[in-house]
Amino acid sequence: MNPDGAAGTGPGGAAGANPGGAAGTGPGGAAGAGPGGAAGTGAGAAGAGTAGVGGAVNPRCQGASRGDLQLGTAKDDQVLGMTVDADDNLIVSGYEQGIVGVTNIEPDGDARAAVFKIGPDGTTIWKTILDTSGTDTAEDVAVDRATGNLVVVGRTSGAFPTFTNQGQFDLFVALLAPSGQLETLLQAGNERPQHPARLSLGPGGKVLVAGWDDTYIPSNYVAANEDGFVAAFSIATGAGAGQTITQTAMQYAFPSSMTGPFSFATGVAAEQDGSGAGYVTTLVASSRSPENGISVSKLDAQQALVWDQVLSPDSFDAVNAVALSPTGDLFVTGGTFHTLGAQAFGQEDAFLMKLDRATGAPVWIAQAGGPDSDYPTALAFDAAGNIYVAGITLGSVIAGVPNQGSSDLFAMKFSPAGALVSVWQRGTPDDDELTSVAVDSCGRVFVGGYTRGALVNGQANLGGEDMFILDAAL
Repeated sequence: MNPDGAAGTGPGGAAGANPGGAAGTGPGGAAGAGPGGAAGTGAGAAGAGTAGVGGAVNPRCQGASRGDLQLGTAKDDQVLGMTVDADDNLIVSGYEQGIVGVTNIEPDGDARAAVFKIGPDGTTIWKTILDTSGTDTAEDVAVDRATGNLVVVGRTSGAFPTFTNQGQFDLFVALLAPSGQLETLLQAGNERPQHPARLSLGPGGKVLVAGWDDTYIPSNYVAANEDGFVAAFSIATGAGAGQTITQTAMQYAFPSSMTGPFSFATGVAAEQDGSGAGYVTTLVASSRSPENGISVSKLDAQQALVWDQVLSPDSFDAVNAVALSPTGDLFVTGGTFHTLGAQAFGQEDAFLMKLDRATGAPVWIAQAGGPDSDYPTALAFDAAGNIYVAGITLGSVIAGVPNQGSSDLFAMKFSPAGALVSVWQRGTPDDDELTSVAVDSCGRVFVGGYTRGALVNGQANLGGEDMFILDAAL
């Protein structure tokens, strides 16, 4: 299995946004350069997939883009994960018919986990609902490039057939056929509410999941704070027995304790070299913990620590995504209130860091942003090795483009060497949140999330929070 090329959101994030147009910086700029410059897209080519064998043009790249989509019900609906399959279909995970703003763990109500495939023309090819009598979400999705099967990670307050819920929220891992049919599912948990956030696929059926346990309140008291975890699963095909999912490991960042530090495992990337290793990003917030701050760690096949690289000792900083590029290079992204790159630009800047896979040492650091706070939540690549960082901004990452609400959506394109190539920004006056980014073989960039506004021209909000998928013209 190969990674899907996208990775992680953090535990927090603001909302807001701007229905304005896209713009961007010119193609120059060293690593760490800001987004200043004339409006317009950068000159870097995106996907290497526009030409086929013998130089033939990929016909999928000749038609119009699938455009912008806003989907939803009268209740709250969110896109939480997104990737692209071998045919340039978008595979999207999330939930529909939920209720937010009621409890400390969201969503509430009879939310239904949803996974759907959207074709290059923007039509929904299929939608699969994973539903119990409780609350269900599909937090992330990845494609097994060898088989075309889909692996989904989510959580449920109910129980799928043959399973019993172990606490407030269990995690589940599901295997879907390319047609969207459910092949097999594993539900697992303990007494605490588990919150898986991201998954990554390794060779031989290995699945790594990063997340955290939400605050554990068994009755009228807090028994444990958030506690980050990394879980490992194995998907196997047995003769005559079908496909099975087995949990092989569950490792917490700290022992369960009300007085312990708050910790979140925000992103994960499985190594593709057959070693069984993986990389995980972690945020720890506690004045009593020496591990306070943000870091990325390498774990071996048994989840023993190989190395740990502290990116910042400040827990107000964030690291929200880790991923391996098509050439196997290791990258992380997040937000910082400090100067990690060549210079700082505002209150909180976006950073992109390339790390040495063997040691964790930074190879280069790019920092970019506007005068206010910019918070990356997702990371992806195109076939040419360009890197895409996407998130939300409380201001503007493009000179002359005003912020439209409390926060706007943004995406940035960096060259393989870390030069800022182009920037895109959009939003509404209402609450908008970006959770995911994916790039197809034509180099077209898509961002997903949820909004209380109207991001698609001529379409009103359908009620509560709507799902969105937007074409970010970078």
